[in-house]
Amino acid sequence: MGVPAVEVSVTPLIKQLPNILDLPLISTFVKMAISAGTASLVAPKSMTLNLQEMMGGAAIGDTRALGVFIIRIQYAEDLSAQDRNGKSDPYIVLAYAKFGKPLYSTRIILGDLNPVFEETAFMLVTHEEVKADEKLAAMLWDSDKHSADDLIGRVQIPVKELMSKPNQMFDRQDKLAGYEDADAMSGILHWSIGYYDKVPLNRELERPLDPPPPEKKSAAAMEMRPQDKAPNPAAKDGPPPPPDVQRTPPDPKYPSGILSVVIHQINNLERQNLKGASGAAREGQAGQDTDEPSEQGNNLPSGYCEIIINDDLVYKTRVKQYTSMPFFEAGTEVFIRDWKETVVRVVVRDSRLREKDPILGI
Repeated sequence: MGVPAVEVSVTPLIKQLPNILDLPLISTFVKMAISAGTASLVAPKSMTLNLQEMMGGAAIGDTRALGVFIIRIQYAEDLSAQDRNGKSDPYIVLAYAKFGKPLYSTRIILGDLNPVFEETAFMLVTHEEVKADEKLAAMLWDSDKHSADDLIGRVQIPVKELMSKPNQMFDRQDKLAGYEDADAMSGILHWSIGYYDKVPLNRELERPLDPPPPEKKSAAAMEMRPQDKAPNPAAKDGPPPPPDVQRTPPDPKYPSGILSVVIHQINNLERQNLKGASGAAREGQAGQDTDEPSEQGNNLPSGYCEIIINDDLVYKTRVKQYTSMPFFEAGTEVFIRDWKETVVRVVVRDSRLREKDPILGI
């Protein structure tokens, strides 16, 4: 099967006028537009799936984040008045300029043109931000109760510029700009920014393999067979492999770091049948916990997961409707101050309509 061949004609209301689509240029342009629009709907379409990887489970590897930006917002001065009383209610939102999703927001300071924030934020940076030539944006807004918030000004700094001098903080005083960089706005933002990359795993902390590697074989046992791999004598002269993530704990000298939590799937998820059964309907029915959960019935849960770190809700998965074996393959990465004191909770809830979602398990 291929792109369908479509013939299009335009019949004028007056017989003396010609068919417009008989003209060579217009006819070719229309056919090319139809082909481009229908190409995505034409079979066959193919997609390659790695069944070995899917059946073997997800591998545990390094985090996606390359490092973290530590941003200390100190104060702003000489801001423009956005309210009728000659004041503003400023707050600051941190985000990446192209993606636009707010990643941190300060508190709102009421009626002040020289607000003092003194807040610290942490923003992870990945390969996506580096490849996209992202800019770190700090946007100052005026909070309004009965209308949309007004922009007081913004500051944008290229991510690559901040990453060029890692592991140190820099004090900055940046003049505010408008929606366009050439539009000057009243006010100066005083803040400090530093990029800190990840510390490599400590090889001395790597635990030995369990079970230990096999012992050296004798000369007779080392004879090559057709299915054996060819020896590589130069392998021992190369650089050693990096420490195994699954066998190397974090270094106690560095309590802060990047925590990655990924939820793959849940097996045999079920919710209690609180109504029960009585009378004739009860005859022949099994007990509450004797049957395995089935994918058929009217009591299937619509589960989703919440990731709570140190009592803060940081991530929520999508709802998987009416299934006892939901597959999520979703997660998040966050910066933590001390991995020794960090507590991670995964709460599984059942999505309900017009009522509070009950907890199925923690």
